[in-house]
Amino acid sequence: MSAIDIIKRHISIFTGVIIILFAAIIFILLKGMKSTPMEKHGNKANAVVLASVVQRSSIPISIEAYGRVRSIAPITITSEVTGTVLTGNIAFLPGQIFNKGDILLRIDSRQAKLNLMTTKSQLLNAMATLLPEVKIEFPDVYPLWQKYFNDFDFEKNLKAIPVANEPKIKLFLARFNVYQLYFNAKNLEILYHKHQIRAPFSGVIVSADLRPGASARQGT
Repeated sequence: MSAIDIIKRHISIFTGVIIILFAAIIFILLKGMKSTPMEKHGNKANAVVLASVVQRSSIPISIEAYGRVRSIAPITITSEVTGTVLTGNIAFLPGQIFNKGDILLRIDSRQAKLNLMTTKSQLLNAMATLLPEVKIEFPDVYPLWQKYFNDFDFEKNLKAIPVANEPKIKLFLARFNVYQLYFNAKNLEILYHKHQIRAPFSGVIVSADLRPGASARQGT
C-alpha cells in the first residue's frame, strides 16, 4: 500500500468520526430544546357501581307445549234408571264443554214421580190415622207430629220424621207403617233424582253413545 492510499484512508476515517460527532451534537441540542409537558392535576373521578339488595324468591317456570290434552282421570257416566232420553242444559255431543252441576241428560221421570207421589200419599194417610191416637196417648209430642203433618209438601223432599224416644209411640208408628212408608218414600226420592244426570265436575264430553229420543237402560 502506498503512502497516498494510507493518507486517503486516514482522511476517510477522520471524516466519518467528524460526521458522527456532528450528528451527536445536533441530537443533544435538539433534545435540550424539547419542552417538558406540563402535568395535568385534576380531581380523580370516583368509580360509580350500581348495586341492589337481593330478594330471594321462587321463579315460576312456564313451559309452552302443543298437542292434544287427555284427562288423567276420565270417567264413564252410566244411567241407573230406565226411560226415554231427553235433552239437558247442554248439547250431549263429543267435544262439548260442561261445568260442574250442569244437567247433561234427562230421562223421562213421569212414572218415577207418580210412584213417589203414591208412596207419599200413603205416608200422609197413615199419619192422618195416627194423629188422633197420638193426641190422646202422647199429648206432649202431639204438636210435633201435627206440625210435621201440616208442613208436608208433595213437591219437596221429605223432612226427617220426629224422633220417637218412648217404646210405646214407636209401637204406634210401626203399627201404622209410618217407618216403612217413610223409608220407601226416601228411596223413591233418590231414584227420582237419578233421572237427571248431572256433571260431577267441569270437563269435556269425549264420547256420547246416547242421543235425545233414544231409550236408556240401566248401565247404558
